[in-house]
Amino acid sequence: MILGRLDRYVLKVVLGSYAAGLLFMTLLFSLIDMLLNLQRYMDASTRSGTSTADLLGAMAEFYLLGLPVVFVTIA
Repeated sequence: MILGRLDRYVLKVVLGSYAAGLLFMTLLFSLIDMLLNLQRYMDASTRSGTSTADLLGAMAEFYLLGLPVVFVTIA
């Protein structure tokens, strides 16, 4: 047996905490960036005449596609 019962328990707790912290920091990073740039997004949306739903869709796509970069930066 490579890992004992206590080793598996500690590993599970540590990896769970690491994953939760990584998820929290990734979401926090994205939220702060979104809030800091919200006015710029709204101005661009007004100039181009797009709707609020289109703006939210574009922002969601932008931040979802950027998640791997944020994940690697934080990890």
